[in-house]
Amino acid sequence: MDIYELKIKIYLLKDIKVNETQNYLAYFIDSVLVKNKQYAQMHEQNTYKYYTFDSLYPLAKNGIYKADNIYVFRIRTIDYKLAEYFSNNLSNNRTNELQGLTTNIKILKQHLIKKIYTLTPVIIKTENGYWKNNLSLNDFEERLKTNLIKKYNNLFNCKLDEDFQFYNYLKFKNKVPVSRKYKNITLLGDMLELEIAENDIAQKLAWLAIGVSLGELSARGYGMVNYQFY
Repeated sequence: MDIYELKIKIYLLKDIKVNETQNYLAYFIDSVLVKNKQYAQMHEQNTYKYYTFDSLYPLAKNGIYKADNIYVFRIRTIDYKLAEYFSNNLSNNRTNELQGLTTNIKILKQHLIKKIYTLTPVIIKTENGYWKNNLSLNDFEERLKTNLIKKYNNLFNCKLDEDFQFYNYLKFKNKVPVSRKYKNITLLGDMLELEIAENDIAQKLAWLAIGVSLGELSARGYGMVNYQFY
C-alpha cells in the first residue's frame, strides 16, 4: 500500500489563530470536494475517510498565522485518485481565508517503522468530552488500537487478529490537553509518540496511521503522524 503525500502552498488572506487552523484548512479542502459528485457524497457520509492533513508551516509566532504570508501544509491519503483530484484542484482554490498557490505529490514507500509521532492532536471522543475525565489509560490505548483495526478491516474487507502487541511504549508529549476549535466547540487532544512493535500487524497498522491518521476526525486534520524508519 502506497501513501500519497501532497504539499500545498497557500497564501493567507486573513490572520488565523493557531487553535482555529484545522477548521479553516478542513473548509479549504471540503470546498473542492463538494464540487465533485462522488467526493461530495463521500464528504456527507458517516464513514471512514482515508485522508488527513497537518497544520501550517512555518509555525505561527505568538499563536497567530499572519495574513499576506505564504505557508505550506500537507495532505496524506492512500487513495491515488483522491490525491490526484486534490493536486488538480487545490492549487487554484480560494476561500475567504486561504488562496491556493501550488501543489506537488510524492509517493511514500513502506519500510520497517520504528516510531510514529503526532503532528496534530490525537482525538478520542467520549460522550462526556475529553477522555481523561472518562476513560482509564488502558481504555484510551485500546481505543487507539481498535480504531486503526476498524479502519484496516473496513479498507481491506478483512478481520485482523486483535491479539498482538501494537507498540513497545506510548509517550504523551503534552503536559496539558491541546485545545482546538471544532465547529462551535473546543476539542481537547494529545500529542503522542509511539515506538512500534516489529510484528507484521503492528507494522501494517502503523503504516495505515501514517497514511490516514491516528485516532478520530482524520478528515478534520487530527491525529496526523510523522514517522521514523529503522
